[in-house]
Amino acid sequence: MKAKKRKCPGLLIAFVVGILVSILYGSGLLDRLEWIVYDLKFQIRGEMAADKNIVIVAIDEQSLKDIGRWPWNRGYHAELINKLSQAGARTIAMDVLLAEPEHRCPVDDKKLIQVTKASNRVVYLVACSFIEEVSPLARVAPLAKKPRWLKPFPELAQSAKGLGHGELESPADGVMRRVRMASEIKGERFYAFGLEIVRNYLNLNKIVELEDSFAVGDLRLPKRPMYINFVGSRYEQISYSQVLSDRFPTDYFKEKIVLVGATAKGMGDEKLTPFSKGISIISGIEVHANIVQTILEENYISLLNKSGIILLILLFSLCTAILIQRLRRIKDEIIALCLMIGGTAVFCFLSFYYLCLHLPFIPFVLAILIVTISIIFWNIFLVEKKLIEKIFEFFKVVQKKGDMTEQVEAIAEFAERLKELDQLKSDLMAMVAHDFRTPLTVIKGYTALMIDGDTGTINETQNEFLKTIDESADRLLNLINDFLDVTKIESGKLEIKYIEFDLNEWIVSAIKEFSEISQKKNISLQLNIPVQDKLLQIEADKDRIRQVLDNLIGNAIKYTPENGHVFIETKKLENNNVMVSIRDTGIGIPVEEQKKVFDKFFRTRLGQQFSSGTGLGLSIVKNIIEKHNGFITVESEEGKGSKFTFVLPGKRCERCEK
Repeated sequence: MKAKKRKCPGLLIAFVVGILVSILYGSGLLDRLEWIVYDLKFQIRGEMAADKNIVIVAIDEQSLKDIGRWPWNRGYHAELINKLSQAGARTIAMDVLLAEPEHRCPVDDKKLIQVTKASNRVVYLVACSFIEEVSPLARVAPLAKKPRWLKPFPELAQSAKGLGHGELESPADGVMRRVRMASEIKGERFYAFGLEIVRNYLNLNKIVELEDSFAVGDLRLPKRPMYINFVGSRYEQISYSQVLSDRFPTDYFKEKIVLVGATAKGMGDEKLTPFSKGISIISGIEVHANIVQTILEENYISLLNKSGIILLILLFSLCTAILIQRLRRIKDEIIALCLMIGGTAVFCFLSFYYLCLHLPFIPFVLAILIVTISIIFWNIFLVEKKLIEKIFEFFKVVQKKGDMTEQVEAIAEFAERLKELDQLKSDLMAMVAHDFRTPLTVIKGYTALMIDGDTGTINETQNEFLKTIDESADRLLNLINDFLDVTKIESGKLEIKYIEFDLNEWIVSAIKEFSEISQKKNISLQLNIPVQDKLLQIEADKDRIRQVLDNLIGNAIKYTPENGHVFIETKKLENNNVMVSIRDTGIGIPVEEQKKVFDKFFRTRLGQQFSSGTGLGLSIVKNIIEKHNGFITVESEEGKGSKFTFVLPGKRCERCEK
């Protein structure tokens, strides 16, 4: 009977990866990266045409120069509103906070109230402020800061056509992306400033609240916070002082929405938007202009709910697994991976551009990468198993073949198939090493930025998650580097670059790197150098010898319980050879397993129980030592520790290499 063919559990891998990425997405850990992608979509799309029916009367540097320092006498505001009303403005929105009456000049307040009432088209801003709640006992510190509304003073508020709150929502990075369409504090509720402006512009008496949306005439807006579809800062602007001096065309404001607010730098009303990395920070009044246009055009950015996104993550994982399993050539798999990532980017951007729908790019790409890497790794280990199966199959065939000719043919056939399988394994390992280090490096780079706080403040839980991602990426990179070394060794392409250096000094440098890890486990690292061998010059590949030291010292610490010891000794031998030994008080290696300890992918029974690993490290160490024309041995007693000793020629032996 033929052996049952092993298949890669691609669907199972896809399902597990999909669930893990969904959990990662649901936890909010990917939000900061997703915000960067969200803003990038706006920057790639670029600024769009501003609504010609929206005009900004700017409190700019020229107005401050012409009129004087802020705040201005309210008589100027009354005069401005009067001129805009006479010019035919359909709605006037004052992004100016007038919370207290002007006691020094009550006549100007009275004039402003009269003009506002006569105009019957003015909407004023309401702001949220936090006040300290003080204990009745004078000596007790303030209890807490509680929010309250800062409204225009009562008489002015009553004369206004509408009042709207100007509070914008932003995450920890401070970028304004959305606005709450209605907000309530202590039972007092206001619609958004932009929503009130549109209501008055459409000459509607009220906003109708439906089950899941607001109805403003024929417009439908979400009850949840609305993501603003920013068009940029191309709105038509005219200086405040220019309007007061009647320096504008006759029909300039006719039937238009006029927003009055500060644009001068230093007035504290500058906002970050998704465009801020490519375009300078814009003023708050320009943000409100963007909100008004978004409402009028009903093209706010929509987001899928989390259940829909999770289904898409699972779908991307499943499609990736099906596609990668159908491909056999390494080049095809690489091309497919690049096309899937590129296609996902295009799909997400086109959804944003044409449908105003934001799809999360980061979790989709993460699912594609992890599924592909997992299937590739599975195939690598599967090839190793196939090699072993073919060897046993060969011996069975040879036993059955009685004729010498048939045996030779069987050997030739087996050798060819073995060569093909070995080449497949090498290609897979090389592909993993070369083509997956780059995305992992990118993941590590973004993770480091987030841990360092360069993308904004993160809480303790998020910091722990990010450190876990960083450590996992390190382990995966180490595994990939090991595969690359194995590939080089098997293909005979492992290069040794000889230079002369002090081995003892190099060992001291390696020990310093492990000091923090050893201190956490309270393991002492002791270096014993004979006085006469204080300077131990050798000719070898400095980087490869460091790889050997890191592996042996790292293993000694890893497999030694807390409060243990690691002893490192160097000695100069006869014939100019040098010896290095690393001894620990760890778990040890059983006698029957010591002969296999340098085999590729072999891990001891005790080692598997104590720590995770690939079983490639010691195999690579042995090959590096032998490439230097040296040798390595192991002595160990179960439960008492292990001692690894390697010997290297002090000088390069060119004759031996040949």
